Amino acid sequence: MDTAPLKPLSLHQKWQFGLDIGGMEVAAFQKCPLPKMTFDEVEFNQAGSIFPQKAAGRVKFTDITIEKGVFQEEADMYIIDWIKKCISMDPVNHTGGFVSEYQKDIDIIQYDRKGAEIKRWRLYGSYIKEADFGELEGGSSDNTIESMTISYQYFEIV
Repeated sequence: MDTAPLKPLSLHQKWQFGLDIGGMEVAAFQKCPLPKMTFDEVEFNQAGSIFPQKAAGRVKFTDITIEKGVFQEEADMYIIDWIKKCISMDPVNHTGGFVSEYQKDIDIIQYDRKGAEIKRWRLYGSYIKEADFGELEGGSSDNTIESMTISYQYFEIV
């Protein structure tokens, strides 16, 4: 049987991507890891077997930390409002906001060199776990880099 060598369908560079939060494309970030999942390993010793049996256990989705390059117009306030919804609580009455008020679906979108969408990862039930607004330094010419850590329930490639 004569077979031709396998060729990749396409190669994509990783530098052109965007973030869509709840339907609003908010920023051109400079760094964004892709979603990751890991499974706990369940190991048990079956009677009569000298080798342990293994199975997949609970699945965990790793938080992602995105580093900001440039927010789109009006996106700064959109993010601040989202943060306020995440922390909306009444310490006097020991109550907090409803999950449905602050969880959003986030899309990480990868583009090709011409700006056409290649792939989209959708993170369901996302919320801001940590917001870091960078640091200021009088003797530096560097841009301020802000970062957010996003926690999510699960993801899929759409």
